[in-house]
Amino acid sequence: VAEYHPDLSKKYKFYMVPSRWVHELYPVDEVFLRDLGIAKENVSVELVADPKEIYAVEGLDAAGQIVYRAAFSPKTVEREYLDKFPGWSRVVVTTGWLSASVDGASVVNQRIATDPERFWDHYQSVVLPRIYDNVMKITDNRPLPDKQPFHRDLDIEVWMSEPDFRTGIDEEMVSSLEALHEDLYFVTLDFFDALGRTTTKRRLAAPGKILPIIHPDRPGRPGEVRVHYAGNASTKPKLEVAYKEKDVEKPTRISRDLTRIETTAAAVNRVVARADRLAELDLDVEAKDDREAGRAVDAFEALGRLHAAGLFRDALSFDHVDRVGVNVGLKDVRTRPVIASTGAFPPSNVRTAPSTARAAGPDGGGRSVLPLVTWDHIISPDESERLVGQLAAFPEVKAYKAGRSYRGRDISVLEITNPTASELVSLAKLSAYKPTIFITGRQHANEVSSTSHILRLAELLVTDQAYRDILKKVNVVLHPVENPDGAQMAYDLQKLTPTHMLHAGRYSALGMDVQSQVGLADPLLPEALVRGRVWRDWLPDIYLNPHGYPSHEWVQPFAGYVPPGFRTYLSTRGWYTTMGTLRDPRYPDHAEATEALREALVREINANPDVRAMDLRHQARYRKWAYGFGPYVFNQEIYKDTAIYYSDPETGEPNGSRRFGAGRGGGAGAGVEGGGGGTGRFSMNAWPQVTFFSGGTEAPDETAQGEWLNLVSKPGFSYLMANVKYLRDGHYTVQRIEEDGARDAVSLTTVRIRPVMPGKTAAASRATTTDAIPGK
Repeated sequence: VAEYHPDLSKKYKFYMVPSRWVHELYPVDEVFLRDLGIAKENVSVELVADPKEIYAVEGLDAAGQIVYRAAFSPKTVEREYLDKFPGWSRVVVTTGWLSASVDGASVVNQRIATDPERFWDHYQSVVLPRIYDNVMKITDNRPLPDKQPFHRDLDIEVWMSEPDFRTGIDEEMVSSLEALHEDLYFVTLDFFDALGRTTTKRRLAAPGKILPIIHPDRPGRPGEVRVHYAGNASTKPKLEVAYKEKDVEKPTRISRDLTRIETTAAAVNRVVARADRLAELDLDVEAKDDREAGRAVDAFEALGRLHAAGLFRDALSFDHVDRVGVNVGLKDVRTRPVIASTGAFPPSNVRTAPSTARAAGPDGGGRSVLPLVTWDHIISPDESERLVGQLAAFPEVKAYKAGRSYRGRDISVLEITNPTASELVSLAKLSAYKPTIFITGRQHANEVSSTSHILRLAELLVTDQAYRDILKKVNVVLHPVENPDGAQMAYDLQKLTPTHMLHAGRYSALGMDVQSQVGLADPLLPEALVRGRVWRDWLPDIYLNPHGYPSHEWVQPFAGYVPPGFRTYLSTRGWYTTMGTLRDPRYPDHAEATEALREALVREINANPDVRAMDLRHQARYRKWAYGFGPYVFNQEIYKDTAIYYSDPETGEPNGSRRFGAGRGGGAGAGVEGGGGGTGRFSMNAWPQVTFFSGGTEAPDETAQGEWLNLVSKPGFSYLMANVKYLRDGHYTVQRIEEDGARDAVSLTTVRIRPVMPGKTAAASRATTTDAIPGK
């Protein structure tokens, strides 16, 4: 295979990889095995620096003699990656061609552009420039991040006659249609990135919804594409009121911009409690200046008038609260408007189950005898919410609405603890007396298996006695769907193309990764608030964020074939995870705990024979087609048959910071795809004295269905259980500190020393619960 030589003298944003033509051949060895019976080990692939042809094949007999020889070079064209921004990068694209000869004489030898190419030329030369002009118009030629999103909808609906079939090799596909979806999504995101960097020198990561809608192949019919581009009703929040006066012909229209009132977040400073209610609830806010203080007071007084007029009656009106007072402060001056209860209240955030949710089980305790959660289909955001409601029927579960998404979808969290007769429970005490694990799913929402195994864990913790016993030692907090907007887009798209990876659902409704907003006080994506809120409430010992990646080759023909932003994900390598530790010699317990966790992971993952067989098969495939041609690009680290990226590839030392608190990540763990690492403004890894391990995973699960979803959910569940069992079997010290307080008082402090250390006989003394993993 010809080695591609990128022109490194050009300052491109990315270059095609030297093994670019190798990847277009992937996985031909398994095709030979399937069609010709030639063993995979008898097929070798070699890069050649400057051959005459891109591909050459030699067949040897048992004696090593060449019995077959042929060569071939695909026809290609070179083009700009982004026509609107020349020099961003250049890519080589395979194209259509017609060659014909009569009596040895060539009569035609010319390019015939494919349908995807013809559309791509139009998209680059017409559609994207028009979008550029619109963005510049609505932003007054200053497209800054705070003016995002720039549009409401960019829907590209495609019907084409193009290859779209499975090869019969695991989940591998040949699909020009899927590849077009990938290019439309990621190249369009890069277009907005280039727009920002070439105008205002700022990154634009939340342009608005980008939704390629690819219909199934329709053989023999001409291609058709419809592009729907719709702006927002306004470029900024505003209130518009139209009214008509009697005997006046034209209605009157009033428009007012809605701007943020600059105050601190509200804090409770006083409560007047009665036996059955709160008589008063006082809140404190501090205003930025005189103007903002006046605006805040005006807003609260206006709310009172709106209440009297019958409008917004559930705003600042709460059940069992008579009055809410708001102390608006500016330096030493305070004003206190009071909002009385209207008798109308917003819906409770507490999740409750329907009366039919719990069928009486054989134990007579009302436990469900049938599984609620199955791994044979993708769980949509709506189904996840229904399951949360059903699980809320069990006394171990406290489920509640923890937030909402940009599009207004509910986001639920389940707190699963040993049940208590207490009406009120202190989270501080629960976290102080025993370890807590916090798990987030579907940050990248087309990575579907995490919701499945997270909810299955919840079900088993309340229906299976062996799992319920875990709650005596561990608190479990679950966040099944972090990105419901993306999950809904991917769920709707998979109804058309259920075998495609569907990366339009990877990010949020605006094309921005939720992770990038975690830690902001007022993020553009409100769903980004949930993770930090839950972490601050519980201060968990372990945080997990399981992810996924494509179950087959990831192709972007108009971006250099191998996806430029995700090169290491070009093909499957089985289930894997990344781990890191705090390597500060002053805190040796962290390294010991992480090493013990690695051993626990290996035991749990390899306890699934079908998962282990899949992993070994995919690891060998990745080693042959990726790692073997670029070890430092396509890294691979295998530990006891499980892919765990634990070591620095250059030094061989464990990943992680050498000093406590060093850097943004703090060294407590290394996440995958930003899931557990310190890529956002808030990172749990920055607090290893609290959350000593923060981990993520990768399963080949994007849009996984049926048997494949069942298979790839198993290692995800085993990963969760390895961490849960580690906390269950580990040991730690709880200290009670009594001190004299002021005015003859006594102060009692309870401290649990972290990290949880490995149990001395954990592996031998406890039976594994892996057998309870749901199979077919």
